[in-house]
Amino acid sequence: MDNKYDVIIVGAGNSGLSAGVTTAQAGLKTLLIDQYISVGGVAGSVVRGRFEFEKSLHELSGCPMDPNLFGAVIDTFHKQHIDPPLWVAHETYRLIVDNDEEHIDLVVPYGSLQAIIDAIEAYSPGSKRYTEPFFAYVEEAYRGLMISDMQENIKQNPHFLRLSCMTLVEVEDALDMPKTIRTILDGYWGYGGITSDEVSFLYFSNMIYIYFVFGGAVFKHRSSELNMLVLRRYLDCGGKLLCNTNVNKLLMQDGACVGVETERGTFYAKKVIAAVNRHIVYSRLMDFDQIPERAVRQANARDIGVRPFVVNLGLNKSCEELGLKEYSYFIYPSGDPNKCKRSLVELEGPKSIAAVCLNAAIPGTSPEGTCTLNITSMFKPGPLLDGFDNANREAYTAQIADMLIAEVERATGADLRGHIEEMFVASPIDVIGNTQAYDGMMYGYELHTLDSMLIRWHCLEQDNCIKNLLFAGATAQNGHGYGASIRVGYIMGTRAIKEIEEESK
Repeated sequence: MDNKYDVIIVGAGNSGLSAGVTTAQAGLKTLLIDQYISVGGVAGSVVRGRFEFEKSLHELSGCPMDPNLFGAVIDTFHKQHIDPPLWVAHETYRLIVDNDEEHIDLVVPYGSLQAIIDAIEAYSPGSKRYTEPFFAYVEEAYRGLMISDMQENIKQNPHFLRLSCMTLVEVEDALDMPKTIRTILDGYWGYGGITSDEVSFLYFSNMIYIYFVFGGAVFKHRSSELNMLVLRRYLDCGGKLLCNTNVNKLLMQDGACVGVETERGTFYAKKVIAAVNRHIVYSRLMDFDQIPERAVRQANARDIGVRPFVVNLGLNKSCEELGLKEYSYFIYPSGDPNKCKRSLVELEGPKSIAAVCLNAAIPGTSPEGTCTLNITSMFKPGPLLDGFDNANREAYTAQIADMLIAEVERATGADLRGHIEEMFVASPIDVIGNTQAYDGMMYGYELHTLDSMLIRWHCLEQDNCIKNLLFAGATAQNGHGYGASIRVGYIMGTRAIKEIEEESK
């Protein structure tokens, strides 16, 4: 292989693939390197028996079915000349909260903010007085994130600056919102471990707007289908791929990144895009004295996100027979977000759950008369992870998996354990072993109010303070998620193109 390139991209996950297509189709000589024998990173599928399980995708945001609506992710695909076959579930989610004090069971539709308002009003009469102004703020916050000129933004969205400094709970408090309505609205990300008094209202607004209005897109052939489409486009554009190759070190010269050292040789580039966790870059790929103090401070100041625990079930009954009518379920032990968060660090295991039955959205995704169910919960650092040592990991993993299955059975009334044909379980330790993710972290840094998307984008130069080195992926400006990673990969690829053009003048 050649050893000189315009752009080298480390990591061929969603973000790295997106960055690679962007630079390769612009005519830049691009090399994409990944440690595994296939692309996709944490995105992809696993086959067990006659079932194919999705590894991580629940749904892809930013892909409206209405061509008149702007969605950042579908816009990225259009610019990259990629046309993925997308399906959309019939609902946003079914929320189930059931304990001695609360009983909530509500299917939340998608299609428009008004549809959500009407659904909540039908479930809890009189709620419109709270939900209508709340979603007016949501829409304003979403619009504001789409406008880069701050003066024009303030003119069009007069509440934007105030909203950008507020947490979700501060907005709910300002509206004096009742507890039940808060629980319904907060439900979309409650299982993620960041509470309503921590999460930035801007981030939350962006997330629920694109899901509530656009719907969540899914793939019949799992996210591997998307991986192959993007990879094919990348190769058609002349991009080079080097798989099954570890990057051992970033090459530095006079404070600038000039290439990478791998087990298969040394490669040089004008720009390097790290589509991997920056904790990995700073701790494994660079000497400490080469890292600017500001970069170290920024990385250490951020809160590492949650770790996933995933149980995939191949069931020998159809979703209709089991009573799994909805695609997406959020199941919580309480409507109190702090109680849900505490459950993520308790030794007996987490109880905040997101469950997905792909068959309910796309018929025929498993053999006839069967269905698959993905059950995901999250862990926070603490005693729970300390219990995962080599001596008891297998038994402990099985115990938590059984508990999560039992919680879904209790909430939905479906008999799951009596119909399990295949099961695939991934604990945080498995995630570390399979992906080399820093401390099992797949979800990037938590998007607190003081580290929101808006602040990250305004601090873009400081966040990418090593010359010729750009960061993409879940720990970059947009935060975690498939859609966020795809979009930021495109943006960083575009930035690399612009910088190379300017430097060549």
